[in-house]
Amino acid sequence: MIIRFTVAAILNVMIMVLIGCSDDPSSIGTDLLKDDRLNILEKDSFTDTLRQSSSYLKRVSPLGASNRILLGRNANVESSVLLKFLLGLHDSIEADLLEDSINVLSAKVILTQTYFFGDSAAPFDFSAYSITSGWSAVTFTSDSLGLLIYDPQDVSFNRNFVNNDSLEFNIDNQLVLNWLKAKADTNTADDMGIYIKSSDNTQKVLGFYSYNTSGNPFPVLEVIIEKSGTYQDTLSFIPYGAVSAVVGSFPAISSENILVQNSLEIQSKLRFDVSSIPSTAKINYAELTLTLDTLETIRGSAYTKSVMAFFLIDSLNNSLDSMRLATLSVSGHQYKGDITYYVQNWVNGINNQGLLIASTILGEGVELLAFKGSSSADASIRPRLKIVYTIK
Repeated sequence: MIIRFTVAAILNVMIMVLIGCSDDPSSIGTDLLKDDRLNILEKDSFTDTLRQSSSYLKRVSPLGASNRILLGRNANVESSVLLKFLLGLHDSIEADLLEDSINVLSAKVILTQTYFFGDSAAPFDFSAYSITSGWSAVTFTSDSLGLLIYDPQDVSFNRNFVNNDSLEFNIDNQLVLNWLKAKADTNTADDMGIYIKSSDNTQKVLGFYSYNTSGNPFPVLEVIIEKSGTYQDTLSFIPYGAVSAVVGSFPAISSENILVQNSLEIQSKLRFDVSSIPSTAKINYAELTLTLDTLETIRGSAYTKSVMAFFLIDSLNNSLDSMRLATLSVSGHQYKGDITYYVQNWVNGINNQGLLIASTILGEGVELLAFKGSSSADASIRPRLKIVYTIK
C-alpha cells in the first residue's frame, strides 16, 4: 500500500502538535530540567554574600611600543621623551662628510600633536639635551631615567607650534653634523639622540604621533646641508627609537576608591570570594561592573573607553596571565565586561588570586580613572559581580 500525504495534511498535523504544546508551554523546559536535575541559580555581590577586597599599585613597564610619545606635566604626572633618528645617507654625501666639506645650515624636529591632558590653553615649554649614554626603546622605563647620561646644555631653540598641531623646534647644527659624520664614519659611535624634558612652568601633557604609527605623520628630523659652491640639499630622517618616560606619584583621592592611570601604570587589584558556589557548578555567565567616581576621574582629549581585567596568578608578586584578559567597556559612568572564564576557574579550584585592572592601551595617554572600591560606604556602587550558574 502506498500512503500519500498532501501538503494540507502535513500542515494539519503540525498545527495539532503546536496546539498540544501550547496547552502548557513551560512544562517542556521544566521536565527537561527535572530529568537532568538542573538548577539555574544567580549570585550578585550587591545582594548576596560575596566578600570582596580591592587595592591599587604602581607597576613599571616599557613604553616604547606606544602609538604616542607624551611630553609635559600636569596633576600627578610628568613625561619626558627620548628620540634618536635613523640617519640614512647617500654614498656621495657620506664621502663629502668624511672629507669635511659639508655644513649643516639648519636642523629642525617636527612632531605632530594628537592628544592633550589638562587645560589645552595652559603653558607649555621644554628643553632638549644631547644623550651621551646608550638606551633602547624596547627596554627603557621610567626607572631607566636615573641611569640616563646627557649633556646639560639645552640644544633646542625656536620652539613653536605651527597651525596648532605641529610642534617644531631647531636643535644645534653642530650636534647634528656630528651625528652625520658619525654615521658616515663606521668607526665612530652612532648618535644617542635627544632627551626632551618639560620646563617647570608647563601645566599640560601633549601627545604626538610616534614612529610606529601606521598612516600618521612620523616625527621628523629635517636637516638642510650645504657643500659650499656645489649643492644644497634637504634631508629628512624618521626615528628608530622613540619612548616616553612617565614618572609621578599616587594622586590624592578618597580612601574608598581604586585607580587606573595609563602610562604611569597605576593599576588595581580586585578579588571576590566565590567559595559559596559549589565546585561542580557550570558558570553560564559572570559580569563585572566598576563604577567611576566622576569627581576624581581626569580624562584627556582621547580618554580610555575600556579597561582590561587580567587573571592574577600571584597577587603577592603581581604576576598575571598575559594571554588571558577581559575587556570592560564604558557605559555611562560604569565599565562592564564578561569575566565568565575567570569565575569558572576559581570555582573549579584554581587558586583565586583575583584580577588586575589595567589600562587598555599602554602609553596612549595619562588618563586617571577613579573607581569606587570595595570599601565604599555605598554598597550599590562597589565593584559588582553578577554570576549565573547551573548545578546538576
